[in-house]
Amino acid sequence: MQRRDAVRAPIGLEVIVAWDQTVLRGSTVDLSENGLMCVFRPNGDLGVGVPYPRRGAVLSVRLNLYSDELATNALLVRRVSRKDQLLEWSLQFVDLPESSADLIRSHVFTALRNARARGLTKLY
Repeated sequence: MQRRDAVRAPIGLEVIVAWDQTVLRGSTVDLSENGLMCVFRPNGDLGVGVPYPRRGAVLSVRLNLYSDELATNALLVRRVSRKDQLLEWSLQFVDLPESSADLIRSHVFTALRNARARGLTKLY
């Protein structure tokens, strides 16, 4: 079993991922300073006229952190097939500046505190 080296939290934030001429809008499922898991509605041309990005491809990511927006790059780590037809992707941040990692960390720990306050003791 692989152990994660960053704390992650389930948090739904608006995310935009782009590569070449393709743009997907969706939401995060979880977030850490190392990366994110996100879901997108299928784009009609994606997988038909527009190829899926390959594993390891560098994608442009814009993440809405409420009062801040983070624009950075991320590697596509994995694409997961889902029964609900949504596209689920795991992304790993590339060369994230420390100030951006601090901002993400603050959102992660706030989400975890809020979950504990609601009585959720086990998230994963």
